[in-house]
Amino acid sequence: SYDHDVSDQNQGVIASLLPRVLATLETILDHPNWYPIVLALDHLSDPYNFGAILRTAEALNVKAVIYPKDRSCNLTPGVIKVSSGAVYHLDLVRVTNLSQALDKFKSNGYWLYGADSNEGTSLNLLQPNFPLVLVVGNEEKGISYQIQKKLDQKINIPLKGKIESLNVSVATSIILYNLTLQADRIA
Repeated sequence: SYDHDVSDQNQGVIASLLPRVLATLETILDHPNWYPIVLALDHLSDPYNFGAILRTAEALNVKAVIYPKDRSCNLTPGVIKVSSGAVYHLDLVRVTNLSQALDKFKSNGYWLYGADSNEGTSLNLLQPNFPLVLVVGNEEKGISYQIQKKLDQKINIPLKGKIESLNVSVATSIILYNLTLQADRIA
C-alpha cells in the first residue's frame, strides 16, 4: 500500500508492456525479403551496449535481432530503457545455440558477416550480398572462434585516429548504417 496519493502524479493506471518476441527463427528464415538484414549478438554482456544496439537496429529498420539464452545479457529494465522503447518494435529471438542458428541462416541463403576490429574487408570497400546476418561479438573477446569459422566475410572499420578500436555498440551502428544504405540501393 502507498502512503501518499498518486492521483496528482498519474491517472492511477499501470500498464505493463512486454518486448516483442513474436518471431521465431523459422519465421525469419521463411521471409528473407522481410528480413534482408538480421543482427546476431554473440554473447554481449553489457546491458548498455545491448540496449544501444537494439535502439540503433530499430532506428535503421533492421527488424530482427537474435541472441543466445546463456552467457549473454538479457532483456532487463535497464536494457529496455537504454533501447528507448526499440524492444517493442523489433523481432527479438533468443536462441539456445547461436552457432546452430547461424548454420540455419547459411543453409537458407543468408550470408554471414562479422564485425572485427583487427582484420577483414574495409567497410568502405564492402559489397555485401543480401540477405545477410551481421554478427557482432562480446565486448572483450569479440566473436567466438567457433562462429568466426562460419563467417563468409569479416568487416573492419578503418579508423583514422590513434584509438585502435570502437565500442561494440558504436561499431555496430556504423556497420548497420552502411549495410542499410546498400540494401536500400538494391531494393
